[in-house]
Amino acid sequence: MDYYQKFVELEKDKVKDDAGVNNHWVFYSGDAGIIGKDTFVYEFNNGQHREGLKDNDKETMIYARYIYENVIASNDLKKIENDFPSDQKNKADLMDMAMLSFRGAQRAAQRGGIIRFVTSPSMSNADPKKFWTQWEAWILTNGNSKVEKILRYDVTMDKNDDPIFAEPREIWKKGDKALGVKPNYKTWTR
Repeated sequence: MDYYQKFVELEKDKVKDDAGVNNHWVFYSGDAGIIGKDTFVYEFNNGQHREGLKDNDKETMIYARYIYENVIASNDLKKIENDFPSDQKNKADLMDMAMLSFRGAQRAAQRGGIIRFVTSPSMSNADPKKFWTQWEAWILTNGNSKVEKILRYDVTMDKNDDPIFAEPREIWKKGDKALGVKPNYKTWTR
């Protein structure tokens, strides 16, 4: 089975058609983003990081792993995202995660609104080795997307290894050139 067929099967078997349509979305990248994402979602769902939203907007936040079951754990992502694996098992795991990122971005692009992006201060918005660049950013920012803007929250860790989120900065708005590269889910693009 090729990766595209796996993508189709994952979508058909694991997700309800309406999953994620009434939620705000967060995307994350790098170790700091992986570590900080759950705290960010918790804080958002409890009234923080809601810049640009109306006071009566009570919708909650999710990321792709909320709507897909039985997928590779986030901690495993740290092991293989930075260096493309040479063995077939890890290549398959990487493509599974890429498909998950891609589909989450598609759902968020169809929903629209403001996207939040959590990452480390040192990460470029266009780092070619990150899922953000390869599988998510272009989907969120191309001409067909309903996304209005993307706010980036840089995250650092305090002395207790708890995440601290910087004030957001806008890294993209509707009408800007698309970020990232158009995904290719049949082959890895780097």
